[in-house]
Amino acid sequence: MLNINKDAEPAFFTEFKEQHQPKSWDDLKPVTTTLRQHMMEQEQTVSDKALCTYCEKTVTLESSHIDHIRPKDQSGRYAHLFADYNNLAVSCCSKNSCGQKKDNDYHDDFINPVEENPADYMTYEVMTGKVVPASVSAKNRVENTCEMLGLNSCYELLRARILVLLSLNAYREKGLLDYYIDTFEQFPTLIDFYRREYLQRGI
Repeated sequence: MLNINKDAEPAFFTEFKEQHQPKSWDDLKPVTTTLRQHMMEQEQTVSDKALCTYCEKTVTLESSHIDHIRPKDQSGRYAHLFADYNNLAVSCCSKNSCGQKKDNDYHDDFINPVEENPADYMTYEVMTGKVVPASVSAKNRVENTCEMLGLNSCYELLRARILVLLSLNAYREKGLLDYYIDTFEQFPTLIDFYRREYLQRGI
């Protein structure tokens, strides 16, 4: 998961809310595409590629949506946050992971990528590509977050991470890791994990 450093709420979004006094997310539809593009470019772009906040795969306007970290369900306890800029992130449209899978599910121990740095809680298993707790104390939070987002259960996502690890291993065996490790466009926290494990430790 990416750590999202939120900018100030964009002026066009603030002005629209002040002028139209939206009562639901549907009332914001005239500006949601522009808002999504703003967040992708200003908050979720790594090495010139916009990434899903949850799975870290590349996204475009056509392959993404705005996810409410705390659900916007009008009957839920977070309904009042439907237009809160700090409750919004850009997610991919995979049906088996990320925002689509999370839907209206939310627990207080969910690792919120706007309020916390997921890297403080999550790391990777180098043999499987699975997201695992960085410490014993983080176990429940990481497992619950991964379950809600399908970070370890989505076959396509897990396979994509494994293929990256296999490529990194091949480069390392050929002595080319230092040259190629920065060419990967997806999964930056996985790449950083691998860099720490094999470059900084000199393995």
